[in-house]
Amino acid sequence: MYDRDLLSSNEMFGTTSINLTDAFIDASLTKKPIAITKKYYENYLSKESKFFKKGASQIDKFEDANKFWLKVKGPNKDGEVKDVCKICVQIDIIPID
Repeated sequence: MYDRDLLSSNEMFGTTSINLTDAFIDASLTKKPIAITKKYYENYLSKESKFFKKGASQIDKFEDANKFWLKVKGPNKDGEVKDVCKICVQIDIIPID
């Protein structure tokens, strides 16, 4: 994540990630869109798989059935990597022909 500066350069202040490998495989095999909803996450992504270790997600909590908060990690003023903020996202994966 970057801050947005109008008069100077933008600086990176944190990063986050979520492993969507299983969701991309599901979309590819079914040839149907996959939405990372609370139900899909609880039934499939929160379980340990070949690509996803249980508890490794940066998902903090679901805002509603379709949006969730991701923890963003970055250095604090002492240079230690900590949670610096959260970002609310909605993810829809749409396979192409």
